[in-house]
Amino acid sequence: MTANPKGLAASAGKFSILLGTNPRLVRVLLMGLVLLTYALATPSVAVSQAISRTYVGVWKESHPRFTPQAHFDALPRGEADASSRLVCAVEPSSDTVYLSVSAPVQARYPFIALGFHWEGELPPGAQLALDARTSPDGQSWTEWLPTEMLDATRGDLDSRDTDLLFASGSYFQYRVAVAGLPEGVTPHLREVKVTTIDSSQGPRPREASLDAEPSRRLAALARPPVLSRSAWGADERYRYKQGALVWDPTRYEPAKKIIIHHTASQTNEPVDSAAAVRAIYYYHAVTRGWGDIGYNYLIDAAGRVYEGRTGGPNVVAAHAAASPSQNYNPGSIGVALLGNFNTGDPTPKAVEALGAFLIAKSVQHGIDPTGRGWFVDKDVPNILGHRDVVGTSCPGGRLYPQLSTLRQKARAGLPELGQAWLGHTTPKVLEPGVQVRVGLTVKNSGAAAWATTGPNLVRVGYSWALPDGTPYRAEPSLELHSDLPGTVAPGEQVIANVPLKTPSKPGVYLLRWDMVQERVSWFAEQGNEPLELRVLVAPWAVWPAHELVTLPNELLVLLPPETLRQLPLSRLTLLSNTELVQLIPDIVPLFPNERLLSFSNDIMLRYVPDDRLKTFSLDRIRTFPLEVQQRLGLAPRPSPTAEPSRAVTPAPSPTPAAASEPPAKAAPVPTATPAPAAAAPPEATPAAAPAPAPAVSPPPPPDSQTPDPGGTVAP
Repeated sequence: MTANPKGLAASAGKFSILLGTNPRLVRVLLMGLVLLTYALATPSVAVSQAISRTYVGVWKESHPRFTPQAHFDALPRGEADASSRLVCAVEPSSDTVYLSVSAPVQARYPFIALGFHWEGELPPGAQLALDARTSPDGQSWTEWLPTEMLDATRGDLDSRDTDLLFASGSYFQYRVAVAGLPEGVTPHLREVKVTTIDSSQGPRPREASLDAEPSRRLAALARPPVLSRSAWGADERYRYKQGALVWDPTRYEPAKKIIIHHTASQTNEPVDSAAAVRAIYYYHAVTRGWGDIGYNYLIDAAGRVYEGRTGGPNVVAAHAAASPSQNYNPGSIGVALLGNFNTGDPTPKAVEALGAFLIAKSVQHGIDPTGRGWFVDKDVPNILGHRDVVGTSCPGGRLYPQLSTLRQKARAGLPELGQAWLGHTTPKVLEPGVQVRVGLTVKNSGAAAWATTGPNLVRVGYSWALPDGTPYRAEPSLELHSDLPGTVAPGEQVIANVPLKTPSKPGVYLLRWDMVQERVSWFAEQGNEPLELRVLVAPWAVWPAHELVTLPNELLVLLPPETLRQLPLSRLTLLSNTELVQLIPDIVPLFPNERLLSFSNDIMLRYVPDDRLKTFSLDRIRTFPLEVQQRLGLAPRPSPTAEPSRAVTPAPSPTPAAASEPPAKAAPVPTATPAPAAAAPPEATPAAAPAPAPAVSPPPPPDSQTPDPGGTVAP
């Protein structure tokens, strides 16, 4: 059913004549007509959300003892690469090496990955290596596997984290070695913390690919589909701490560089890549306290591309920085291949997917694949490796030499006609049946010039679609094509001020700006990304707040969140719990306790701070998970002597240094589900053993309180 704009205006005029000085009633009647039209024309869309669960535990050892060793033969040796930071890459010498070997520890739950964190002092020039091995039963063990220190936390006097080690088991053991110490100096290691992660429960890549981002518009570029966060099972609660967003995606910078990484994750067995991405996500977001995964994208061995950092194109991530003055995150895209390419080769499928990814992103952002230029503090290629800006071996000695070939192939793979959208002035809210002018800034990112005359004429245009992407064909006359100011050569950009006609039927639409080669095709059909925007078209969308309160919920929830926040709390409380959480979750903590009682525990624990949770009745508090009750001080904590090696979920660690990019304190406005904090873990100090295989420590007693992992983040 299509509403005629002239008919609506005529009806409003007749009502005004009949009702005289009561224009508000006219608006109410008109609003009813709009609601009826919207209800008849808007299809219902079912949205499926992939569900996953991550089990996490932490084991700490305080003040582990070091034993002097005359030789380094017990540790594995790698290639003597000057860029490596591992002690095992240093040839044995007469220098004394200090070694600490932990007792084998049984984790509370089986794991697929481990991450290590240590605190202590090392003098300049000293090197530390940390190896680990795992076992399913405490008897048969894997070989010792080296870990790699993360660049973001390197320093002479600091706490440090390793990259994840993917090795499954129920038991683990680690050893730490320090070499290169000055004469008479003994290293001081205050604490080692081991995070065990089981992220195996969730969608597998083959299943997740069914929900992948459509690639039909980029068929000409052969771009691999991007698995969305929900498709690979990202739990958005990890982005929150105590109901507050840790790292709000509010900083955006136009992409100028593409920085290639490897995850440096050692593994001794095949790993489900979606589970690996979930583990890295938890490790970055919660264990390291960043609030999200640091990479913009990840690529697995099968060539699947995963969406990383939330926020969309040009969002600033956390993948390359050496200090606040050497921060290469703004203005760059960070893409990481899963694996360690200092010790192994990337698969042909992974390299092929990386090449297609580089072509697509070069076109989308107007990046010259073979170009270079000044970036922050140095002249570097537009497609570069992590080591080109930070002192690291990343992306590995066996991937880095392939970057030159990848640049050349990306340049040769650019489409003849390509576009990169650099800016626009399209309003989020528009009135129906009107024409407005919009400014567009677009760059020619293809290999051929855009002609403004002749048979290869290029113009700018748009099309309207329904929210699910279905083309809106009820009003064919809406589509307009506009001339460019002049010919645009490859690499040049142009600003066009073009007319835009809005649909006459109110509703939420998808507006697609695109370049068009007249009498041939849209650029999107030749391998380019259109500029897609969600727009609300409605006469009441521009009403003042005191009149918007008269709208029914069905229309009110179509308004942008920033408009909804201007309405009084008394009106917003009439929205359903689901509508509130989806649109304006930061309003939830403002409600009185009587209203909050209608929310589920899951929602309350996401958005209500601890001091507020304590104000509820004990009957309601007893329905919270045990670890939340312990956190609130309303349930006894486990005795430190009862379970010396029991694993519990960590609370998010402090915000990382410059390379991690997230802010120092949480943002005040949450927009999704946080992870409940866990009870403080009891510390245990098993006796250090110089022998490589000390006796297995006894397993922790079973927990009769809950079948879930200690402090699992999914209450």
